[in-house]
Amino acid sequence: IEYYIKLNDSRLKIIHRETAVKGEQNVNECVFYSDAKYALLLLDKDVIKGEFLDDFIHTLSNSEIAGGYCKLNSTNNQIKIEESNPILNFGYLSKHPSGNIYRSDFVKKFINQEHSIIEQDAFGFDFCMAYIASKGSMMLYDKPLVFSQLSNKPNGTKLEKSLSFNPKNNNVFYFPQNRIREFVLYIQYLAKLDIDKSIKIREMEKLYFSTIEMVTLGYRRIMKDKFTCYHYGHEQKNVSLIEMIGNYKNLNKTLVGTDTTSATEEEKRAMIRNGYKKIILKIIRKLR
Repeated sequence: IEYYIKLNDSRLKIIHRETAVKGEQNVNECVFYSDAKYALLLLDKDVIKGEFLDDFIHTLSNSEIAGGYCKLNSTNNQIKIEESNPILNFGYLSKHPSGNIYRSDFVKKFINQEHSIIEQDAFGFDFCMAYIASKGSMMLYDKPLVFSQLSNKPNGTKLEKSLSFNPKNNNVFYFPQNRIREFVLYIQYLAKLDIDKSIKIREMEKLYFSTIEMVTLGYRRIMKDKFTCYHYGHEQKNVSLIEMIGNYKNLNKTLVGTDTTSATEEEKRAMIRNGYKKIILKIIRKLR
């Protein structure tokens, strides 16, 4: 690595691990080596463009936020600070983690406390972001700073195979059974956070509604996409309405059967009734 990085700067740190670990654990633990107040997450194949870097650093230098997110591939020029229950807008987003903004000391506390969570197969960065969002205000930096190269595939680009996911191992993250498992892990961890129960219920309901979309229309949309299916090593297919309804029913069974102190059985049943009215009826009408 040192051969390719031609930079003589004492602030640069290159860490060589003696043993391999999972990606989420590797990235989160990198923050341990940071001396700065904040850390910005940037994964492989993603880039920072320098035009707004000084502005970004200046913004953080004059901030007391707990963390936040840089919107990927932004064409805007704005900053939003969320002070009222920021976990509702920043917790458990299941989105590409490049652009995550971390208060380094909060990440270190999270890692010290949550070794079992870090080792889970769900989108592990989201546990860390939810923890941070429970500690203070959060920022959405919506300016053209962080770009995901995979999100803008030019014509003629060679298709790539994923090295992390394999359908034979049943670990492709957008398969419905994995989305439902991810939902369970999120609501169980949500119950542990030191926030008001009313906020936990609202966040749990948001997670439930978003999971309905992911195991129905979202799954159907992904399974039609040639590049995504090739990248994750499985065949394209048309997801039927019957299959989507089956995924929805499995989610409801899981919700009712999951132990969590955030919601009573009646509150869970109310979520299911509201989900049917708000989302499922719209899906059925749309596909008829």
